[in-house]
Amino acid sequence: MHEIECKRIIFAGWMSPEYNLFAFLSSKEKNAMVCESSILDVSLSGLSGLIKRWIINRMDYALPSGKPHVQLFDVVGFKGAKYITGSVGIFNKPGKEAKIIHHPLRYIYVGRLVPVKNIELLIEEFNHNKKQLTIVGCGPLEESLKAKAKSNITFTGFIDNDRLGAIYQANDVFILPSYSETWGLVVEEALYWGLPVIVSDRVGSSIDMVKDLNTGVIFKSKSRESLHQAIMNMEAQFDEYYNNVQNIDWEERDKNQVKAYTSLLFK
Repeated sequence: MHEIECKRIIFAGWMSPEYNLFAFLSSKEKNAMVCESSILDVSLSGLSGLIKRWIINRMDYALPSGKPHVQLFDVVGFKGAKYITGSVGIFNKPGKEAKIIHHPLRYIYVGRLVPVKNIELLIEEFNHNKKQLTIVGCGPLEESLKAKAKSNITFTGFIDNDRLGAIYQANDVFILPSYSETWGLVVEEALYWGLPVIVSDRVGSSIDMVKDLNTGVIFKSKSRESLHQAIMNMEAQFDEYYNNVQNIDWEERDKNQVKAYTSLLFK
């Protein structure tokens, strides 16, 4: 690395020991960090917290994904420049047909079937409210979740990315109930396909993509009652959320994300 001439070195967080070591060997003025973690999911206590603070403060530039991610840098006393990327990646955005809204509304979850995704809470609520829910994905909890789910809940298994657009558009509201989610690119995907969203308060994109754009509802991740109220809110204000989703300028968002990175070259 020392033999490579460069203006900036971009570190992908603090997950790799060799990156962390080099952050202390390289010039701080060159160091920049991409950070998908946020104040919602990072512990800064104990020895590991102290190490994270040291690593972050070896950076002169930060590329946090959104507002909760900026807060993480603020809490550790970061003094460098911060450029919000607004996402964790740029996903494929093919053309799409006009969305048909179903009555009653159809709900969908897309993701891994693992404990951190909090799908048991989702199933408990939909077993109770009897609304239509489609669960897309696979994982170690698949069979146990199927055993708990009533007939209004459908499991599709794994679906290839190039077929997901049609699945999204066959539904009306996306739900991500995770206990912990650094960002949740799947939230952006659902919004792109025209679906308002319901997300837990532990989802990293909940402020930037949901609250600020008024595209859906945020609920408390450990409360079925809070999820129930979020669904009722969605049913009552669906048209408002839906219209806001349609107004998202995806081309502008992609340009701003690229600009966050290229800004490093002019500082």
